Amino acid sequence: MIALVPRLICDLVIEGCCWGGVMRLTTSLKVSLTALMSSLAAAFQVAGLEVPFPLLPFLKYDPVGVPIILVSLIVGIKGGIVADLLTAIAIMFRGDIVGAWMKFLAELTTFVPFTLAFRKLPESRIKYIGSTAIGVVSRVILMNVANIIVCPIVFKVPLSVALSWIPLISFFNATIALMYIPVSLYLYKLVRKVLEE
Repeated sequence: MIALVPRLICDLVIEGCCWGGVMRLTTSLKVSLTALMSSLAAAFQVAGLEVPFPLLPFLKYDPVGVPIILVSLIVGIKGGIVADLLTAIAIMFRGDIVGAWMKFLAELTTFVPFTLAFRKLPESRIKYIGSTAIGVVSRVILMNVANIIVCPIVFKVPLSVALSWIPLISFFNATIALMYIPVSLYLYKLVRKVLEE
């Protein structure tokens, strides 16, 4: 599975694949679905539908990633980026610029690798397990790096403290991705049936 990662990156960068969704949709339907999912993700964020992670309360569980992953699967990665960006803007309006970009990065590091893997892996149980694993591992690794950089520089947290948080941050990011992805896949199957009729 790890051997697929360079191939997926090459496909994205060189061939430009996976920017479209899994389904063939009209442009107006793509725009409508992107607007709908972006609005839903932003509304979840503005409404404050979140539960603090008990061990590090500045981390919060929320449903924002579900519409972002869903639009990425249906419309394509561009749709996911639009939804993710609009969600970050909604967070900025609440006055949390750093949090907005960390949320943007967290969702981006989940849905882009997940969608790329989902598009490339052959149809089987491996497709679902493998693409989920790639999305989870990507989010965990990249958000650990981001937190090691951001916490000491922006929040003036000693590096030793930031490093001691890594196991908890890893657990948080793994569990939230493991909530988002299966729910998104379930909804994707439902939406796909409706759109293909």
